[in-house]
Formats: sequence, structure tokens, C-alpha cells
Amino acid sequence: MYCTQHPDTRASASVNLESGKWFCHAGCGGGSIEHMLMNVEDWSPSPRAGGSNGAVSLDLATWQESQKRSSAILERCARRWHQGLMESPRALDELRGRRGITPQTARAARLGWNGVHFKIPIFRPDRRLWNIKTWDPKAEEWGSRKYWNSRGLGSLRLYPIGVLARLQPGDSVLFTEGEWDALIALQCGIPAITHTGGASRNKWRSAWAQEFEGLNVYLMFDRDRAGDEAASTIGSALAEEPSVRSVTRCELPFPWQEKNGRDLSDLIREQPQGATGRVVQVMRSGLAL
Repeated sequence: MYCTQHPDTRASASVNLESGKWFCHAGCGGGSIEHMLMNVEDWSPSPRAGGSNGAVSLDLATWQESQKRSSAILERCARRWHQGLMESPRALDELRGRRGITPQTARAARLGWNGVHFKIPIFRPDRRLWNIKTWDPKAEEWGSRKYWNSRGLGSLRLYPIGVLARLQPGDSVLFTEGEWDALIALQCGIPAITHTGGASRNKWRSAWAQEFEGLNVYLMFDRDRAGDEAASTIGSALAEEPSVRSVTRCELPFPWQEKNGRDLSDLIREQPQGATGRVVQVMRSGLAL
């Protein structure tokens, strides 16, 4: 077939329906057919698609209407996926085993499951749905990406944004790497937040620093290079914001690795009975910025 990932003129990709995988022999790599179909918006047009780049011009009114339709569809999907998760003991067991997330937390966060992937709804401050992030628990097996957002609705936001609204000046909040770490910290009773861009240091938005006015912020990122770089970027940005009361960088008690370092979820899952005290201990031993 024509590869969907690059301007292909030689049908340089192959697909195996029995294994459910595809592969580009021109160097794009491969992955699951399901992932390929889910990301049709990113496909490079085939020679038969017409036009040189497949681009389409939309006026503002048309774009706004398409946004409304997309949001409405997303809301319906979120409700269906959340019901699917809460009615599946197998999916709930997997979520707890892989991420330490209890059914109570799944219900509060309106997490979902579509039969294959887990869904993390991202909300606006007014609790309207903003986007849905997808996690593939078999990404390593498939050799494909672990996370992606619904396209066209924006991919960067503080999560869960409602945490900040409940805090008062002088309170403390834990800034973690990723949605799962934030949720499991909240599950332990520790106010926590993250942003939906993962560990990338380029995903921080300077305007976010003002959201932490009057708060003591503790940074607890994964024990690897990406985590170090993100913590440095975010820590510097928060420390330079005059309204932030204090910024402390905390180091998880795990060996440092170049990639795929251990995270806050690992710490909490290893010591479920004393998890809250252990996290607080790590916070207190941090380095003030």
C-alpha cells in the first residue's frame, strides 16, 4: 500500500491483517493498524488523493462549527467510554495493577476504556470537556506510541485544573510528570497537578506560572534525563514568578536512568500502606529553588 506517513509514490508499505500490524519499508517504521486508522488526520496523501499536499482552506465560521461538532461527539464518547470502564472488572483490575488507580479514582476522574485503550478526559475550569488523552497499555508490545490526544482541540493544559481552585494561599501542591502520577497522588490525599505535555521541557506555557499564586510548589519528576530537563524548565519558570510562594525540587529515591526512569507511581505502588508519609518525606527533603 502507499505509506500513510510520508509522500509515497511507490507503495512502499505493507500491512498484515492477521497480525494487525503495518510497516513502511522506506524508513517510517510501523505499528498497529488500529493506531494508523485512528490518526487518519495525519496521513500523507497518496498519489490518488489529488492536489500536492491535501490541504483544505476553511473559513472561521466553518472552523468554529466543526469545533462544536467535535466537542459534542467527544462528550458522547467520554460518557460511553467511562461507562465501559466502570462496567468492566477486567479493565478496572488492569488499571489498578498497571497504574495503581482505584475504581473510586477512576469514577471521580471520569476515566474511560474503549475495549482496547484507556481514556483520560481533560476538563476546563468550568468542568466542560476540553480533550481526551488516550493511553495504550500495549504500546511497547506494538512498538507504537503510548499517548495521544484527540486532534483539533488543543493538546496542552494543566491537569486536573480543578485542584488549583480548591487551594488557598500558603497551601502546597505537588507538580508531577504525567496524568497518572497526579491522579495517584490525589488518591493518597496529596494535592497534585501536572500538564498534559508529558516530560517535554518545550511544553511548558509561561502563563501557567500565575496559576500557582501564593502556593508552595513541589516538583517530583521521573528519575531520568527527560524528567530532569522538564523539572529544571518548570522549576525555573515558577521560581521567577513573584506570586509563587516557594518552589522545591524533590528527587525520588530511585537510581537515575538515561531513559524510562521510575516515577511517583512506582513509589506509591511499592508502599501502599505508608505511601502518603513516604511522599511527604520526599517532599521535605527537596531542594528549594
